[in-house]
Amino acid sequence: MKKKNVFWGMVIIQISILMVLILATVFKEPDQYEFASNDLVYIDDAGEGQIVLSPYITLPLGSYRVYAEYELEGTKGDFTIVSFGKASEDVLTNSSVTLREGKHILQNDFRVRWKLDGVSVKFQTMTGESIKIKHIGIIETNAFLKQNIIYLFGLFAAIDGIIIFFSFWKNSVADEKRMFRREFGIVILVALTASLPLGLHYLLNGQDMEFHLLRIEGLYEALRCGQFPVRIHPNYMEGYGYPTGIFYPELFLYFPALLRLMGVPLMHAYKWFVLAQNIATAGVAWYSGKKLFQKKTSVAVFCLLYTLSPYRLINTYYRAAVGESLAMIFLPLIVTGLYLLLKEKEIEKKTIRQAIVILVIGMTGVLQSHILSCELIAIFVAGAILFCWKRFWRKKVWLSFTGAVVITVLLNLWFLIPFVSAAGIEVKVLLLTPGILTSQGLNIWQIFAFLPEAAGHSMSLQEGIAGEMPFQLGWAVVLLTLFAMYGSVAMWKNRKESRNGLGLITTCLGMLALWMTTYLFPWDVVGRIPKIGKILNTVQFPWRYLGIATLLLMIAGLIAVQLWQNEKVKQMVLVTVSVVAAITALWFFQSMISNADYYAVYDGAGLDSYALVGEEYLYQGTDLDLIKERANREDWYVQSGTNVTCVIEPFGDKTDYRLPLLYYPWYVAKDVTTGEKIDIVKGENNVAFLELPDGYSGAVKVSFEEPMAWKVGNVISLVTLISLMVCVYIDRRKKVQSCVGKEG
Repeated sequence: MKKKNVFWGMVIIQISILMVLILATVFKEPDQYEFASNDLVYIDDAGEGQIVLSPYITLPLGSYRVYAEYELEGTKGDFTIVSFGKASEDVLTNSSVTLREGKHILQNDFRVRWKLDGVSVKFQTMTGESIKIKHIGIIETNAFLKQNIIYLFGLFAAIDGIIIFFSFWKNSVADEKRMFRREFGIVILVALTASLPLGLHYLLNGQDMEFHLLRIEGLYEALRCGQFPVRIHPNYMEGYGYPTGIFYPELFLYFPALLRLMGVPLMHAYKWFVLAQNIATAGVAWYSGKKLFQKKTSVAVFCLLYTLSPYRLINTYYRAAVGESLAMIFLPLIVTGLYLLLKEKEIEKKTIRQAIVILVIGMTGVLQSHILSCELIAIFVAGAILFCWKRFWRKKVWLSFTGAVVITVLLNLWFLIPFVSAAGIEVKVLLLTPGILTSQGLNIWQIFAFLPEAAGHSMSLQEGIAGEMPFQLGWAVVLLTLFAMYGSVAMWKNRKESRNGLGLITTCLGMLALWMTTYLFPWDVVGRIPKIGKILNTVQFPWRYLGIATLLLMIAGLIAVQLWQNEKVKQMVLVTVSVVAAITALWFFQSMISNADYYAVYDGAGLDSYALVGEEYLYQGTDLDLIKERANREDWYVQSGTNVTCVIEPFGDKTDYRLPLLYYPWYVAKDVTTGEKIDIVKGENNVAFLELPDGYSGAVKVSFEEPMAWKVGNVISLVTLISLMVCVYIDRRKKVQSCVGKEG
């Protein structure tokens, strides 16, 4: 009893500390500094261009936001926070903030590590160019305090969790305690190993890093403006908006976006997001391994190999391909769910329920991560069903699988309905004609290369492979593939045993996936198949199949190793592939860290809002250069996210009511007073224009509104989620009652 009282007393103290800090964020008056144009110092330097400095001030430890209205007469300029005119390591801010030609409003967050004298805002132009600053404001924010509250809460939760963990397992069986601790320890150790590059004080700038950071910042900005679920990101193209949330699933990006809302800098939020990915990957690999393999050693090796697999690490760090990296978390669950449905001739109700839940989580995870990965995995799910057609075509099995698919669709209608309904608009991604994939296929040497070098880009066959980015299985998986091929005869002889059947199928499908990554696969023939060829070619790069090949061949190899009778040989093989996987991963980390430039981004000001990669979600014919030219702020409207309030006055010769938004059919304009709808049309360069009645005057509010079908999809998905949670709760409660009844 005393120990319980001490524990709850400690919890009360923790809550009290957090409440005091939270109240401090609410009631603390922020420090503010305002500078007008005549307060600034203008320095004309023929060698360096024009420099503008605000008066020097002293800032205590904390977080701040600077606002500035400027007009740049030139092509480009730079903005920094300095101490006595020079960059200071005591000021944490973005690596660089670029100023653009024309009239704009700059907003940038920065932090001061401790009390610092001589802090100033510095603007600098190119040689021969000039800049006019209308106003500069610096205001203290509570982001630094909020971030510390979050970290302190995490520390308290970890301490309490450890105490509860040891208390909960105090009366458990000793073997059970040891097993759980070992499993938990291995998962965390593997995840932390995969997260070593996150220990740098900056980001490793991957190929698509800026695009995904923009997505996170877009979610953050949209949530701040009250848009939920987020469909259009307001931060793209300096406020013109981009419908990333309609075409690209981003459920899991809400985690770093919420961290941003809590005051965590963008760079740190992204690091926590990657750490969570690595932990989830290791955890899912361990859980799936326990269902797929007989031996606990194989489970641990599978967890290690899959989490540290070269293609996954390349996606996570070098390519910064967030969608594909997220999808790889859930691929083992789909394999596991199918295995549970197909492994026995007579399937129990308990196994059916378990398989359905695993499949729903796996399919939902892939769908909410990366649309192209859905296509990739669907091919091999169909292949597995064809291999096991007799077992699949049993009423319980096909009904269970169909039920899992239906539940997955219902659970994701909130995303699928907008995604499908948007297929009718003429954005670039829906009008592209996929090319034949043969020219992007891999050479055999690339697959079997030993140590990955973090350099280069994907290149065509005609360019050769010198300097191309890494695309290898990793020699740990290569060795397991050799064992799978060697053991395929034994697996065929005993294929009626479920794991042997699994090993045989994964060997065949894994080799097919590996073949599909190469230029030797007849992509030119496949691409000409009516309808099917076009769908298969939308994957853009055949090397995307490396993720599936890695998973399937890894499973096949570990099953083949288990067939060996000599335990010493088994252990030697498992230790060898584990060591090889660890060496390969560490070599890749070393190469990545050695080649990556310093990249620190604390908020959206450090990003290029025009970094759209392939500009896939723009209307055909949109000219980004023209958008940039007209991105200057106007005086007749006020914009907050995707909401624009316009004041229309019937005088002068102004007829150009061009909104600061790209046109998409989901914007609605209404008269603020009467509520009457006003038409929005697609005008010059696919920008939204107000189509006003003659002689109109008044205020118009433009906002994004979801169609009714989208709202119905949201409700259905929410009801499905609640129903699933209730069913799982009831099922677990019945299990507990059953166990208690047996003990009684």
